[in-house]
Amino acid sequence: KNYEFAEELLEKAIKQEKKNIEFYYLRAKALEKIDRVAEAKDVLLNSLTVEPNNAEIYYKIAVLLDKQGNKEAAIVMLNQAVTIDNNFTEAKEMLGILFSDLGYVAEAKVIYEDIAMNNEATVDTFFNLAVIYSAAGEINKAISAYDKVLELDDEMYEAYYSIGRLYYVKEEYELAKENLEKAMLDKNLKAKAEYTLALINMKMGDINDAVANITSAIKQDNNYVLMAKKERLFKPIMAEIYALEDSAFEEEFVEKVEVVPETIAVTGVTLDKETVTIKEGKTATLVATVLPENATNKNVAWTSSDNNIVTVDNSGIVTAVNGGTATITVTTED
Repeated sequence: KNYEFAEELLEKAIKQEKKNIEFYYLRAKALEKIDRVAEAKDVLLNSLTVEPNNAEIYYKIAVLLDKQGNKEAAIVMLNQAVTIDNNFTEAKEMLGILFSDLGYVAEAKVIYEDIAMNNEATVDTFFNLAVIYSAAGEINKAISAYDKVLELDDEMYEAYYSIGRLYYVKEEYELAKENLEKAMLDKNLKAKAEYTLALINMKMGDINDAVANITSAIKQDNNYVLMAKKERLFKPIMAEIYALEDSAFEEEFVEKVEVVPETIAVTGVTLDKETVTIKEGKTATLVATVLPENATNKNVAWTSSDNNIVTVDNSGIVTAVNGGTATITVTTED
Protein backbone atom coordinates (compact mmCIF):
# COMPACT_ATOMS: atom_id res chain seq x y z
CA LYS A 1 0.00 0.00 0.00
CA ASN A 2 2.90 2.34 -0.72
CA TYR A 3 0.81 4.32 -3.22
CA GLU A 4 3.37 7.11 -3.68
CA PHE A 5 6.05 4.67 -4.83
CA ALA A 6 3.53 2.71 -6.92
CA GLU A 7 2.50 5.91 -8.68
CA GLU A 8 6.12 6.76 -9.51
CA LEU A 9 6.70 3.29 -10.97
CA LEU A 10 3.50 3.44 -13.00
CA GLU A 11 4.48 6.85 -14.38
CA LYS A 12 7.68 5.24 -15.69
CA ALA A 13 5.76 2.23 -16.98
CA ILE A 14 3.43 4.46 -19.02
CA LYS A 15 6.43 6.22 -20.61
CA GLN A 16 7.70 2.82 -21.74
CA GLU A 17 4.31 1.40 -22.80
CA LYS A 18 2.09 4.33 -23.70
CA LYS A 19 -0.69 2.13 -25.08
CA ASN A 20 -1.15 -0.08 -22.00
CA ILE A 21 -4.47 1.23 -20.67
CA GLU A 22 -4.21 -0.81 -17.46
CA PHE A 23 -1.16 1.22 -16.41
CA TYR A 24 -3.22 4.44 -16.68
CA TYR A 25 -6.01 2.91 -14.57
CA LEU A 26 -3.59 1.80 -11.86
CA ARG A 27 -1.74 5.11 -11.75
CA ALA A 28 -5.00 7.05 -11.47
CA LYS A 29 -6.10 4.73 -8.68
CA ALA A 30 -2.81 5.24 -6.80
CA LEU A 31 -3.10 9.03 -7.15
CA GLU A 32 -6.67 8.96 -5.88
CA LYS A 33 -5.57 6.93 -2.84
CA ILE A 34 -3.16 9.71 -1.85
CA ASP A 35 -5.80 12.40 -2.44
CA ARG A 36 -4.26 13.74 -5.66
CA VAL A 37 -7.62 13.59 -7.41
CA ALA A 38 -6.94 16.30 -9.97
CA GLU A 39 -3.81 14.48 -11.15
CA ALA A 40 -5.71 11.18 -11.26
CA LYS A 41 -8.31 12.80 -13.51
CA ASP A 42 -5.57 14.16 -15.82
CA VAL A 43 -4.03 10.69 -16.13
CA LEU A 44 -7.39 9.27 -17.23
CA LEU A 45 -7.93 12.15 -19.66
CA ASN A 46 -4.54 11.34 -21.19
CA SER A 47 -5.57 7.69 -21.51
CA LEU A 48 -8.32 8.78 -23.91
CA THR A 49 -5.59 9.39 -26.50
CA VAL A 50 -5.00 5.63 -26.34
CA GLU A 51 -8.65 4.51 -26.28
CA PRO A 52 -10.90 7.45 -27.22
CA ASN A 53 -14.04 5.28 -27.37
CA ASN A 54 -13.63 3.56 -24.01
CA ALA A 55 -16.84 4.22 -22.02
CA GLU A 56 -15.20 2.96 -18.81
CA ILE A 57 -12.63 5.77 -18.93
CA TYR A 58 -15.30 8.44 -19.24
CA TYR A 59 -17.13 6.87 -16.30
CA LYS A 60 -14.00 6.84 -14.13
CA ILE A 61 -13.33 10.50 -14.97
CA ALA A 62 -16.93 11.35 -14.03
CA VAL A 63 -16.47 9.68 -10.62
CA LEU A 64 -13.39 11.83 -9.94
CA LEU A 65 -15.13 15.02 -11.13
CA ASP A 66 -18.05 14.27 -8.81
CA LYS A 67 -15.57 13.74 -5.99
CA GLN A 68 -14.24 17.24 -6.71
CA GLY A 69 -17.80 18.61 -6.60
CA ASN A 70 -17.94 19.33 -10.33
CA LYS A 71 -21.27 17.61 -11.04
CA GLU A 72 -21.96 19.43 -14.32
CA ALA A 73 -18.66 18.27 -15.82
CA ALA A 74 -19.30 14.76 -14.48
CA ILE A 75 -22.63 14.72 -16.35
CA VAL A 76 -20.84 15.59 -19.60
CA MET A 77 -18.49 12.63 -19.13
CA LEU A 78 -21.32 10.25 -18.22
CA ASN A 79 -23.32 11.29 -21.28
CA GLN A 80 -20.29 10.45 -23.39
CA ALA A 81 -19.96 7.05 -21.67
CA VAL A 82 -23.62 6.26 -22.32
CA THR A 83 -23.35 7.44 -25.94
CA ILE A 84 -20.52 4.95 -26.49
CA ASP A 85 -22.23 2.13 -24.56
CA ASN A 86 -26.00 2.48 -24.17
CA ASN A 87 -26.05 -0.63 -21.95
CA PHE A 88 -23.69 0.91 -19.36
CA THR A 89 -26.18 0.73 -16.48
CA GLU A 90 -23.74 1.91 -13.79
CA ALA A 91 -23.07 5.10 -15.75
CA LYS A 92 -26.79 5.67 -16.25
CA GLU A 93 -27.48 5.18 -12.54
CA MET A 94 -24.86 7.79 -11.65
CA LEU A 95 -26.24 10.12 -14.33
CA GLY A 96 -29.72 9.84 -12.81
CA ILE A 97 -28.37 10.61 -9.32
CA LEU A 98 -26.47 13.69 -10.53
CA PHE A 99 -29.49 14.98 -12.48
CA SER A 100 -31.60 14.57 -9.32
CA ASP A 101 -28.96 16.30 -7.16
CA LEU A 102 -28.94 19.29 -9.52
CA GLY A 103 -32.74 19.46 -9.72
CA TYR A 104 -32.98 18.28 -13.34
CA VAL A 105 -36.05 16.17 -12.56
CA ALA A 106 -37.23 15.65 -16.15
CA GLU A 107 -33.79 14.45 -17.26
CA ALA A 108 -33.48 12.16 -14.24
CA LYS A 109 -36.89 10.66 -14.99
CA VAL A 110 -35.91 9.86 -18.59
CA ILE A 111 -32.72 8.14 -17.39
CA TYR A 112 -34.41 6.03 -14.69
CA GLU A 113 -37.28 5.06 -17.00
CA ASP A 114 -34.70 3.90 -19.53
CA ILE A 115 -32.85 1.82 -16.90
CA ALA A 116 -36.13 0.38 -15.57
CA MET A 117 -36.84 -1.07 -19.00
CA ASN A 118 -33.81 -3.36 -18.94
CA ASN A 119 -33.28 -6.47 -16.86
CA GLU A 120 -30.38 -4.96 -14.88
CA ALA A 121 -32.54 -2.41 -13.06
CA THR A 122 -31.88 -2.50 -9.30
CA VAL A 123 -33.85 -1.68 -6.16
CA ASP A 124 -32.21 1.75 -6.17
CA THR A 125 -33.30 2.33 -9.79
CA PHE A 126 -36.98 1.81 -8.99
CA PHE A 127 -36.75 3.64 -5.65
CA ASN A 128 -35.19 6.72 -7.25
CA LEU A 129 -37.75 6.59 -10.06
CA ALA A 130 -40.56 6.42 -7.49
CA VAL A 131 -39.17 9.47 -5.68
CA ILE A 132 -39.10 11.40 -8.96
CA TYR A 133 -42.65 10.37 -9.85
CA SER A 134 -43.79 11.49 -6.38
CA ALA A 135 -42.12 14.87 -6.78
CA ALA A 136 -43.81 15.26 -10.16
CA GLY A 137 -47.24 14.41 -8.69
CA GLU A 138 -47.50 11.18 -10.71
CA ILE A 139 -48.85 9.20 -7.76
CA ASN A 140 -49.97 6.03 -9.54
CA LYS A 141 -46.64 5.69 -11.34
CA ALA A 142 -44.83 6.29 -8.05
CA ILE A 143 -46.82 3.52 -6.34
CA SER A 144 -46.06 1.14 -9.23
CA ALA A 145 -42.34 1.93 -8.96
CA TYR A 146 -42.37 1.33 -5.19
CA ASP A 147 -44.18 -1.98 -5.83
CA LYS A 148 -41.26 -2.94 -8.09
CA VAL A 149 -38.90 -2.10 -5.24
CA LEU A 150 -40.78 -4.48 -2.96
CA GLU A 151 -40.77 -7.22 -5.60
CA LEU A 152 -36.98 -7.09 -5.46
CA ASP A 153 -36.69 -6.52 -1.70
CA ASP A 154 -39.77 -7.09 0.47
CA GLU A 155 -37.92 -5.74 3.52
CA MET A 156 -37.44 -2.26 2.03
CA TYR A 157 -39.65 -0.69 4.70
CA GLU A 158 -39.09 2.85 3.45
CA ALA A 159 -41.02 1.80 0.32
CA TYR A 160 -43.98 0.64 2.45
CA TYR A 161 -43.97 3.99 4.25
CA SER A 162 -43.84 5.94 0.98
CA ILE A 163 -46.68 3.88 -0.51
CA GLY A 164 -48.71 4.51 2.65
CA ARG A 165 -48.19 8.26 2.33
CA LEU A 166 -49.21 8.18 -1.35
CA TYR A 167 -52.41 6.25 -0.62
CA TYR A 168 -53.13 8.79 2.12
CA VAL A 169 -52.86 11.57 -0.47
CA LYS A 170 -55.22 9.56 -2.72
CA GLU A 171 -57.60 9.18 0.26
CA GLU A 172 -57.46 5.39 -0.04
CA TYR A 173 -57.10 5.03 3.69
CA GLU A 174 -57.31 1.25 4.16
CA LEU A 175 -54.47 0.66 1.68
CA ALA A 176 -52.53 3.49 3.35
CA LYS A 177 -52.93 1.89 6.79
CA GLU A 178 -51.93 -1.53 5.50
CA ASN A 179 -48.62 -0.24 4.15
CA LEU A 180 -47.86 2.05 7.10
CA GLU A 181 -48.32 -0.83 9.53
CA LYS A 182 -45.74 -2.83 7.55
CA ALA A 183 -43.38 0.18 7.61
CA MET A 184 -43.51 0.16 11.43
CA LEU A 185 -41.52 -3.08 11.44
CA ASP A 186 -38.54 -0.75 10.97
CA LYS A 187 -38.10 1.06 14.30
CA ASN A 188 -36.59 4.07 12.51
CA LEU A 189 -39.85 4.58 10.62
CA LYS A 190 -42.22 3.81 13.48
CA ALA A 191 -42.73 7.38 14.77
CA LYS A 192 -43.51 8.97 11.41
CA ALA A 193 -45.69 6.01 10.38
CA GLU A 194 -47.65 6.36 13.64
CA TYR A 195 -48.08 10.09 12.99
CA THR A 196 -49.47 9.44 9.51
CA LEU A 197 -51.78 6.76 10.91
CA ALA A 198 -53.04 9.32 13.42
CA LEU A 199 -53.91 11.66 10.54
CA ILE A 200 -55.71 8.87 8.71
CA ASN A 201 -57.69 7.82 11.77
CA MET A 202 -58.75 11.43 12.35
CA LYS A 203 -59.97 11.55 8.74
CA MET A 204 -61.88 8.30 9.27
CA GLY A 205 -63.34 9.46 12.60
CA ASP A 206 -61.49 6.85 14.67
CA ILE A 207 -60.58 9.26 17.47
CA ASN A 208 -59.38 6.68 20.01
CA ASP A 209 -57.04 5.07 17.48
CA ALA A 210 -55.77 8.53 16.47
CA VAL A 211 -54.96 9.37 20.11
CA ALA A 212 -53.12 6.04 20.47
CA ASN A 213 -51.11 6.72 17.30
CA ILE A 214 -50.14 10.29 18.18
CA THR A 215 -49.24 9.21 21.73
CA SER A 216 -46.90 6.55 20.35
CA ALA A 217 -45.34 8.99 17.86
CA ILE A 218 -44.69 11.66 20.52
CA LYS A 219 -43.23 9.16 22.98
CA GLN A 220 -40.70 8.19 20.33
CA ASP A 221 -39.97 11.72 19.12
CA ASN A 222 -40.98 14.93 20.95
CA ASN A 223 -40.82 16.87 17.68
CA TYR A 224 -44.21 15.46 16.77
CA VAL A 225 -45.76 17.60 19.53
CA LEU A 226 -45.08 20.78 17.54
CA MET A 227 -46.21 19.19 14.29
CA ALA A 228 -49.44 17.95 15.87
CA LYS A 229 -50.20 21.38 17.38
CA LYS A 230 -50.01 22.92 13.90
CA GLU A 231 -52.23 20.27 12.29
CA ARG A 232 -55.89 21.32 12.07
CA LEU A 233 -57.05 17.72 11.84
CA PHE A 234 -55.97 17.23 15.45
CA LYS A 235 -58.08 20.10 16.80
CA PRO A 236 -60.64 17.71 18.42
CA ILE A 237 -57.86 15.98 20.42
CA MET A 238 -55.73 19.05 21.19
CA ALA A 239 -56.25 18.66 24.97
CA GLU A 240 -54.70 15.19 24.80
CA ILE A 241 -51.78 16.53 22.76
CA TYR A 242 -51.08 19.32 25.28
CA ALA A 243 -51.16 16.71 28.04
CA LEU A 244 -48.66 14.63 26.09
CA GLU A 245 -46.48 17.72 25.63
CA ASP A 246 -46.40 18.36 29.39
CA SER A 247 -45.56 14.72 30.03
CA ALA A 248 -42.86 14.73 27.37
CA PHE A 249 -41.16 17.80 28.83
CA GLU A 250 -41.26 16.32 32.34
CA GLU A 251 -39.60 13.14 31.06
CA GLU A 252 -37.08 15.16 29.08
CA PHE A 253 -36.13 17.16 32.18
CA VAL A 254 -35.58 13.98 34.18
CA GLU A 255 -33.77 12.04 31.49
CA LYS A 256 -31.48 14.71 30.07
CA VAL A 257 -29.04 14.89 32.96
CA GLU A 258 -25.76 15.98 31.49
CA VAL A 259 -22.98 13.44 31.93
CA VAL A 260 -19.57 14.99 31.34
CA PRO A 261 -17.27 12.36 29.79
CA GLU A 262 -13.86 11.75 31.31
CA THR A 263 -11.11 13.65 29.49
CA ILE A 264 -8.15 11.49 28.53
CA ALA A 265 -5.04 13.68 28.23
CA VAL A 266 -2.49 13.25 25.45
CA THR A 267 0.84 11.83 26.58
CA GLY A 268 2.77 12.02 23.33
CA VAL A 269 2.83 11.68 19.54
CA THR A 270 4.98 9.56 17.21
CA LEU A 271 5.63 9.53 13.46
CA ASP A 272 5.82 6.46 11.25
CA LYS A 273 9.13 7.67 9.71
CA GLU A 274 12.21 9.38 11.20
CA THR A 275 13.71 10.38 7.83
CA VAL A 276 12.43 10.44 4.28
CA THR A 277 14.00 11.32 0.95
CA ILE A 278 11.79 12.87 -1.74
CA LYS A 279 12.53 13.96 -5.30
CA GLU A 280 11.72 17.58 -6.17
CA GLY A 281 8.06 17.96 -7.09
CA LYS A 282 7.11 14.65 -5.47
CA THR A 283 5.30 13.96 -2.19
CA ALA A 284 5.42 11.62 0.78
CA THR A 285 2.86 11.03 3.50
CA LEU A 286 3.71 11.05 7.21
CA VAL A 287 1.38 9.33 9.67
CA ALA A 288 1.13 10.70 13.22
CA THR A 289 -0.02 8.46 16.09
CA VAL A 290 -1.34 10.29 19.16
CA LEU A 291 -0.89 8.53 22.50
CA PRO A 292 -2.68 7.10 24.32
CA GLU A 293 -4.95 5.49 21.74
CA ASN A 294 -8.08 6.62 23.64
CA ALA A 295 -6.97 10.25 24.05
CA THR A 296 -9.90 12.67 23.95
CA ASN A 297 -8.34 15.27 21.65
CA LYS A 298 -6.29 13.75 18.83
CA ASN A 299 -6.01 16.91 16.73
CA VAL A 300 -2.49 17.77 15.50
CA ALA A 301 -0.78 20.59 13.60
CA TRP A 302 2.04 20.16 11.05
CA THR A 303 4.89 22.61 10.35
CA SER A 304 8.02 22.67 8.20
CA SER A 305 11.24 24.30 9.36
CA ASP A 306 11.82 25.61 5.82
CA ASN A 307 8.94 25.95 3.36
CA ASN A 308 11.42 26.79 0.59
CA ILE A 309 12.64 23.20 0.79
CA VAL A 310 9.56 21.21 1.77
CA THR A 311 5.96 22.06 2.65
CA VAL A 312 3.48 20.00 4.67
CA ASP A 313 -0.31 20.17 4.69
CA ASN A 314 -2.85 19.42 7.44
CA SER A 315 -2.93 15.74 6.45
CA GLY A 316 0.82 15.19 6.83
CA ILE A 317 1.49 15.15 3.06
CA VAL A 318 5.01 16.50 2.49
CA THR A 319 5.91 18.09 -0.87
CA ALA A 320 9.52 18.57 -1.99
CA VAL A 321 10.05 22.10 -3.36
CA ASN A 322 13.84 22.45 -3.70
CA GLY A 323 16.94 20.49 -2.81
CA GLY A 324 18.02 20.57 0.83
CA THR A 325 17.04 19.31 4.27
CA ALA A 326 14.22 20.43 6.53
CA THR A 327 12.50 19.21 9.68
CA ILE A 328 8.81 18.37 9.80
CA THR A 329 7.23 18.82 13.22
CA VAL A 330 3.85 17.50 14.36
CA THR A 331 2.37 19.05 17.50
CA THR A 332 -0.71 17.87 19.40
CA GLU A 333 -3.45 20.38 20.14
CA ASP A 334 -3.73 19.03 23.70
